[in-house]
Amino acid sequence: MSVLRLQGVHKTWSSGGLLSRHRNAAVRGVDLTVEPGDRIGLIGASGSGKSTLVSVALGMTPKDAGVVRLMGEDTERWSPRQWRRARRHAQLLVQEPGAMVHPSIPV
Repeated sequence: MSVLRLQGVHKTWSSGGLLSRHRNAAVRGVDLTVEPGDRIGLIGASGSGKSTLVSVALGMTPKDAGVVRLMGEDTERWSPRQWRRARRHAQLLVQEPGAMVHPSIPV
């Protein structure tokens, strides 16, 4: 059983105010599986959707489409209590990229 599984996750944000119909895709069709013992680092340009993806995966931001499973359970109808319990085991850790990625190692 995977610890985290994302299937076809999408998240868009509106730009131009609350009444705007223009949507920008922050996360588009992401599939990701994290197995027990895995550690994942998301690397990408500013604004590429890294924090949004983790925020969706941990239930802090609602997704527009797709499936999020934690410990084999679909999180679609989880209560706030279930999310708090899950966040004891997984969390967003924002780091200074220059301090975390060695410039001579290709990614």
